[in-house]
Amino acid sequence: MLNEADSIEAALVPLQSLRAQHLSAQVEVIVVDGGSGDDSVRIAKPLADRVLSSPARRASQ
Repeated sequence: MLNEADSIEAALVPLQSLRAQHLSAQVEVIVVDGGSGDDSVRIAKPLADRVLSSPARRASQ
């Protein structure tokens, strides 16, 4: 993601029921941030199993 504070929550909330079912061996939500300058990472952290940082550019992520 890159500066997705306005939309990342809407993308991740529908996945929470899968995470809550303790299907962690089958479902893992990973978000890769490409250097956001907004609140994207803060919003994503509680809604993902892992939030990783990467240099900007889609291929790197």
